[in-house]
Amino acid sequence: MNTHSEAALSHEAFQLINVLEDLDARIARLATAPRMPLNTNHALQAAINSNDEAASCAVERRSGLDRRPVSRAAASPECRTNSQRFELRGLLVMRFSTETKLAELIGALHSRQIICSVARSLEHQGFLPGAGGLAGESRGVSLPPFP
Repeated sequence: MNTHSEAALSHEAFQLINVLEDLDARIARLATAPRMPLNTNHALQAAINSNDEAASCAVERRSGLDRRPVSRAAASPECRTNSQRFELRGLLVMRFSTETKLAELIGALHSRQIICSVARSLEHQGFLPGAGGLAGESRGVSLPPFP
């Protein structure tokens, strides 16, 4: 592989790592709001397979032509929770897609090390272990830190 393509590959991998860090932080915040722990396979599957419909709360039911979106302040707590779970589900799917692409770029071992490093970074920020979803250690994988 030539130097230019190696640089492009490392730049893309670096961008994916940044995306992964941002996704995990947002996932951790969303999971704590409706108190949805994501530290087990079962909890992750439940979050991804949930059937909450954010769209059902998105428009006020008014007669006539005066149909406006509901403001966040006027939305019921149930609608906000459904919306948060809907976003959480989408972010989890996006994160798993990002992890897959990262593994394709740099290999499974290095991507697992990065995923574990991102999880540890969340813990240093004050989130509970596994708050952003399962990390390598939680999945039964113990890896040395990424160089």
